Amino acid sequence: MQGQMIANMAYRDQRILSSKYLYLTTGFHLLVAFWLLTRFFPSEGLSAQKVGISALLLLAMLCFGMQILLGTAKSRLSKIDFISKLLLALLIGWCLITIVRGFEPDVSRLFNLLAIPHIGGLVWLLPFAVYIGRQPGVLHALLPTFRLHAIVGIALTAWTIVEVGLGGAPLDYKPQIGLALLYAAPVVLLTGIGGQRDRWLYISGLGLMAIAEFFLEKRAPFAMTVFTLLLVLSLGRVRNLGQVSRRLLNLTVIATALALFGADYLLSRLSEDWLMDTRTFLWTELNDDFSASDWLVGRGALGIYYSPYFEMTHRLGLAGDWMYRQVNEIGYLHIALKAGLIGVILYFLTFARAIYKSLLIPNPRFAVGLALVLIMHLFELAIVGQAIMSPSRVLLWILVGIAMSAPSKRA
Repeated sequence: MQGQMIANMAYRDQRILSSKYLYLTTGFHLLVAFWLLTRFFPSEGLSAQKVGISALLLLAMLCFGMQILLGTAKSRLSKIDFISKLLLALLIGWCLITIVRGFEPDVSRLFNLLAIPHIGGLVWLLPFAVYIGRQPGVLHALLPTFRLHAIVGIALTAWTIVEVGLGGAPLDYKPQIGLALLYAAPVVLLTGIGGQRDRWLYISGLGLMAIAEFFLEKRAPFAMTVFTLLLVLSLGRVRNLGQVSRRLLNLTVIATALALFGADYLLSRLSEDWLMDTRTFLWTELNDDFSASDWLVGRGALGIYYSPYFEMTHRLGLAGDWMYRQVNEIGYLHIALKAGLIGVILYFLTFARAIYKSLLIPNPRFAVGLALVLIMHLFELAIVGQAIMSPSRVLLWILVGIAMSAPSKRA
């Protein structure tokens, strides 16, 4: 009887939290729906279908904005210290300048600015999600949303693996969008905020994700997924800071030993495709096309650069991007393309501050897990991870808000 009462109270508390964050959960659902429709019903140009699907993205942004406004008005918000406020103000101010610099009166360009998730202006509004992270209980309120998306993501990822087994070109695998729906797995598993069922759900999801990424030859995401799995399995469900530290140290020692003594074997087993350098030219081409002022302030939200490599592929009739590129696959270079080194520095300092503040959170397991998620993101940006309006990025900035709201000194 007592157990049933506790379960009923927990269910009631979850219902209260969910109603409090209705706009936020609706925003996540709309964002996921946008990406699913974009993948399964792609369209070129400024078509009615594309405008209709893009409306979901704008509605999602509206929901996130409403959550910030209503949550700020109704909730008892955690305080952010002066240094963190200053960094956030500088970053958000520079992001808004980046958006304004991308404004053009042309209709198609304006549509790109307002409704394209990776080359437009919406992605530069993401730091505002920090103010969602200040609202209490936000991650627990999102847990049912995370679970639903993960279940859909696991089904689509399994579908992807089956399609790979049947053969075909990786770019044609529409269900691989399921990989993006497992966005909450590192957060839930490393911070320990979910229950035992969540743990098994997300570990299974990460395992399937690693298999799919291996078959699709997504090298950097595969490495990040495997690394996350190793961290999760090493940490288990421990809560004591000493145990967490010892397990991380053991993992570091084992990984170092494998790297030192198993490097020759691993390298000999990998194919040339896995060892091929596909990143150096991205730096070289951007550097060749950039002036000193471009490096300093970037080229705005719709900024482009010229790629000789993709001009060559275009002339040869090969598949590839347009020669005047609006994205750079290396995260830091993508930020530099749009917002310059000023944007890169402000971005990095904001996350560095959030990592420091996260370690002051009283719950040791949550603190270390949150710091690990933010640290992995900064490492990821050196290889992949260009800015994009996705559920994972919204969640990431919510985590920054949670970290920034931590006390200035450990209690």
